[in-house]
Amino acid sequence: MSFFAEGPSRERAKTKEHAALEASYEFGTLRSWLRDNLYRHGSKFAPNDLVKRAIGAVMQMRPYLDYLHGKYGALYRLPGGAI
Repeated sequence: MSFFAEGPSRERAKTKEHAALEASYEFGTLRSWLRDNLYRHGSKFAPNDLVKRAIGAVMQMRPYLDYLHGKYGALYRLPGGAI
């Protein structure tokens, strides 16, 4: 699941790649990407600007909120509507 606005094909590719990394527990690739695209900039950019530079899209909260509602909605008896 991605929390950023992306096209369907890019989303599928990232999902497969992330699943493969999780299955193998090899996070060196992820650490390298984070270091090269996020950590090296420190506080040089505002968080939203940094994310846009790193992935080419702005952060979207709706997918994450939908995920949380799907995961915890029944447990906490949340109303069926959006959060």
